[in-house]
Amino acid sequence: MMGQLPRIRWPRPGLRYRDAGTSLVLAVMTGAFALSLTLVVITVTIVTTQDSGVDRQRAVAVSAAEAGIDAVYAAMQSSGTTLPCRYPATGSIDTMGTDTTQVVVTITYYRADGSEIACSGGSINVQPYQANIVSTADTNPLSAATQTRGHRTMQSMVNLTAERSDSLGDAIFANGNLTFANYSSLSSPTGKNADVYSNNSVFCQNGSSTTVFDGNWIAQGSVTLSNQCEITGDLWVKGNINLNNNKSTVDGYARTSGGTFYAVPETPNHTMVGKLVQAPAPVSPQTLSSQINWDTCWTNSNRLTLADPARCQWPATVPDPPEKGFPIIRGDAAAQAAWAAAGYTVIKDTDVGMDPFCNNPDSHGRNWITNWLIANASSLSGKTLLVVTCPWKELRFQNMGSNKIELNDDLAIFAYNGLTTAGRTIFDSADGAGHNLHLIVPYDATVSPTSCWGPTISMDNQTGIQPVLTTLIYSPCSMSMANNTEFNGQIYGGAEINVNNQFTMQFTEVPMPDGSVTVPGGGGITGYSVDWPVPARPVAAGRLFG
Repeated sequence: MMGQLPRIRWPRPGLRYRDAGTSLVLAVMTGAFALSLTLVVITVTIVTTQDSGVDRQRAVAVSAAEAGIDAVYAAMQSSGTTLPCRYPATGSIDTMGTDTTQVVVTITYYRADGSEIACSGGSINVQPYQANIVSTADTNPLSAATQTRGHRTMQSMVNLTAERSDSLGDAIFANGNLTFANYSSLSSPTGKNADVYSNNSVFCQNGSSTTVFDGNWIAQGSVTLSNQCEITGDLWVKGNINLNNNKSTVDGYARTSGGTFYAVPETPNHTMVGKLVQAPAPVSPQTLSSQINWDTCWTNSNRLTLADPARCQWPATVPDPPEKGFPIIRGDAAAQAAWAAAGYTVIKDTDVGMDPFCNNPDSHGRNWITNWLIANASSLSGKTLLVVTCPWKELRFQNMGSNKIELNDDLAIFAYNGLTTAGRTIFDSADGAGHNLHLIVPYDATVSPTSCWGPTISMDNQTGIQPVLTTLIYSPCSMSMANNTEFNGQIYGGAEINVNNQFTMQFTEVPMPDGSVTVPGGGGITGYSVDWPVPARPVAAGRLFG
């Protein structure tokens, strides 16, 4: 039909046109998801980093507070009589590193009755018996915005023991030569503190695997060890050190301030000195190998090349070992008064009913005083000081058979003409409780103390002092211990001491009455030791941050 418009046929949509534009949508959605995931990762990273910083500062604060406690332990023991009330005295201990930390420690001291001691001028002027140490550590804030910081407060309560120049702190003190032979041993139940001191030389001979000395040795002369003699602590002498064959050992340091080392070569499975050896540098024309003749320092027996790492040092000077004067325990009237003031009843051989001549009334060779002790020691009403001055006769304990000297309280004997034990002499506790036993030849028993052979103390043939007793054996002259002698306590000899044939001793410091001991060159409190501190603990559990 003319004039009619043609009908337009639109193309029918094909399948290939139905998804047009979806790629863009998917791309937008994927980008959004990735962005969201990135934001999540960033958020988690930020939170984790912050948490790591918090954990790190927590650990830093805890360690720093504990370190403050340890620092005060050392400071208290090195401060003499001027104990600090704050550490440091001003400011704080500032640690370096990522988390700078400030540590301040305060100390409160207490008397024996528990009352607090006031600080004056940063220290105290009254003898303390306990101290409470509080250490506070604060790290710098993680950020200025949060001000979050590590915070820790730790505390420890400790006992303080006064160290006196007039105290008897060594296990064995010999003013002359000291000799150990044939399987001697010296132990300590509280650590390696059974120290041996000599103002001359020390010899350990014919030892065995049981010949062990549980502490440090100091000698103003020389020291010789042979046949498995072992020192578990340090060795410090002025003279020569001789380490002979068969596994002689010093577990700690070994140093001489003016002598030479002599020693046989070490075996592959035995180290003679556990730590470091020191001797003064040789003076021309001396050489290293002549100054320290010890094969362990070298790579071979011709001593030409030092071992690496070097176990031997030759500084310009090695300090001398500290010197000690021989303590004085007198027996005169003033000394007896000091013991009486400490609660001891003084009984003299010249008292009514006693025998001033120490006669021997029996066939065993025992003195009258000895038999008096056998009969009466177990029934004495309290602490007793027995003063024996009988002329020209030592106090003899021998051929005791089944008899014992049994103590029901502390007993001290002043034997002015010496003391001898032989033939299975036993000292014991009558009631099973611990008591103190003092066997003393007084300093004023001779006109030439520290250079005399008598009056002496001699213990022989199975002398046994039971470990329930703590015993001080003291003489200004020579003394000897031999043949299965064993006891728990201390030995102080003003001249030579000879220890022989299976001598066994455990170190325990024996208390002395105030004023009963004097030491040439000084007296009184010289400092304090920290005894068995309670482990540091948090003041408030969980309070780590503030």
